[in-house]
Amino acid sequence: MNHILGKRRTASRGILGRACHDLRWRSLTSATRAYLAVLLWLLVSLFLVEFLILLPSVDSYRNDLVAERVDREGYLIGALIERAPEVNLKQLLDSQSMVQSLELWPDGGTQRIEIDGEVVPDAAAASALLGRPKLEGSHIDAAWDVETPTGPAIAVARIGIGDLRGQVRGYIWRILGLVLLLATAVAFITSLAMRRYILKPLRQQATHDALTGLPNRTLFDDRLAQCIAHSHRYKELAAVLFVDLDRFKDFNDNFGHAAGDELLVDLSKRIRAAVRDCDTAARLGGDEFGIVMTRIRRPDDARHLSQRLLDAVSGPYVHRSSVFHVRASVGVALIPNHGSTAGQAMRHADIAMFEAKRAGRARVVMFDAQMSAQVGRRKQLEDWMRIALASDHFELHYQPKIAVSTGALTGAEALLRWPHGEDGMISPEEFIPVAEESGLIIPLGQWVLDEACAQIAAWTRDGIDVPQVAVNVSAPQLMAAGYAKQVAQTMQRHQVSADQLELEVTESMLMKDPDTASATLGELRALGLNISVDDFGTGYSSLSYLKQFPISGIKVDRSFVMGLQDAESSDASIIQAVISMGHSMRTHVVAEGVETAQQRALLRAWGCDQIQGYLVSRAVDRHAFEQWLLQWPPAERTARPA
Repeated sequence: MNHILGKRRTASRGILGRACHDLRWRSLTSATRAYLAVLLWLLVSLFLVEFLILLPSVDSYRNDLVAERVDREGYLIGALIERAPEVNLKQLLDSQSMVQSLELWPDGGTQRIEIDGEVVPDAAAASALLGRPKLEGSHIDAAWDVETPTGPAIAVARIGIGDLRGQVRGYIWRILGLVLLLATAVAFITSLAMRRYILKPLRQQATHDALTGLPNRTLFDDRLAQCIAHSHRYKELAAVLFVDLDRFKDFNDNFGHAAGDELLVDLSKRIRAAVRDCDTAARLGGDEFGIVMTRIRRPDDARHLSQRLLDAVSGPYVHRSSVFHVRASVGVALIPNHGSTAGQAMRHADIAMFEAKRAGRARVVMFDAQMSAQVGRRKQLEDWMRIALASDHFELHYQPKIAVSTGALTGAEALLRWPHGEDGMISPEEFIPVAEESGLIIPLGQWVLDEACAQIAAWTRDGIDVPQVAVNVSAPQLMAAGYAKQVAQTMQRHQVSADQLELEVTESMLMKDPDTASATLGELRALGLNISVDDFGTGYSSLSYLKQFPISGIKVDRSFVMGLQDAESSDASIIQAVISMGHSMRTHVVAEGVETAQQRALLRAWGCDQIQGYLVSRAVDRHAFEQWLLQWPPAERTARPA
């Protein structure tokens, strides 16, 4: 079980991790793409604004500004030279914010002049400078006629109006950088918010049950592992509870799955209210719940808390004006007493829960070491049973029935026996419950029917006068669809007549699903088969209730007959009532477990029809029963009951 839980935990975390990874990649990448598209659009827009709108406007403004600065700076330069001829004009003009270079040309000179990195003939340069304020193809933006101490000269200055384009571009890039920074911050913050918003419901779904809102098995396993680690570290006692609803399937079948879901939601609320804040209650699946209890001082504390939980769960439920009660079975395992790992603790709590169901349901059972041995034994029997079915290792023994008044042989009951090579003869009281729990009771019951019919056919071929043989039918067989057809096919295959076979069903089986049982019994009666109710008196059926079933006989349970000592005992009153009830329904009555002549005499006096028990014969194998048949006088045999 630990291995299974570990696989489930690993699978759950793997699925969650893949889902989170896919969600992060897809969702956040899409968001990032959207932000990048917006930023790209802003970038393109800024460039378009720069090249189509701003820069042409800058050039126009630049030309106007050049003319304005030529007048202003030229006047300033001329004024300064007149007042202080020794002033260095280049330093003076470089100190202005717009001036980058200055050269002085002697008026009319023929030397080559270097103007801001370019060499031009002085005449051409002078002519061009005097003709226009801006020289195309050069870096010169302005020129003036000035007077110097040595004579007239041309002052050439580069006014930095052309850098206005670079300054505007710089401003644009700064704005763009700021926009990018803000957009990146917004994208990062928004992506974190989106991640939390998207992953929060995913985490809730991965760790909580969708119907009840309780933690699921994944979160439960994690909490249990933390509880065990805490218990080991601080030497504290803890407990794990396994809760399973009793007969929840019957509730679903009667009221529908929607009503079942409502019941589970209501039940989860009760469990949440019954446990403490430090405990963890989870839905493990279906109608199974698990609770991790911490801070337990004594084992009795766990038992007390478990009983309080059971009382809260077992209260009345109202559905569509109908009030009904749902019971639960609770298994408890202490930590670390009953398990030092999560797998061991859960397995032992599960074992305790099944023991609670075996003990009658609606109770709390705490695990002990003996239960583990019993579970191991049941598992061993189940494995052996599968092998025995495959290799035909079962046997049928036959116990005769006789008429009380005449002693005539009226029939026999086929009883299943299991001789095992290692354990000897295994008791039906031990392996039949295992067969019912494991689902092997259906193939086992079919084997009994087939073997009984085959034996009846063999006795008939050998010329042995065969009494009516009764075969027990289990509840899963009777409730299975097509069971009557299966019986008819088996009888036809072995050529067995209906008066040679009788089927026995238990009283509790009829009460479990009366409608299905009545329909199937009607089909079997239509085949001509006799139907008897076994273990009669152990259930809660009434005469009016039993009259709806097509039965031909009832058998008084051996528990009443074995306690029969005299006519004044309490069992005597019950037996007389059962016999009277059977006769009122026009059915024959068989008493099981008759062991003494006194019991036979009392039953005869009360009008019982047939008896079966050690007083007549034990159940014997087919060879011994053949000898018993041959020794039994044919004249003392009576007609088979109708």
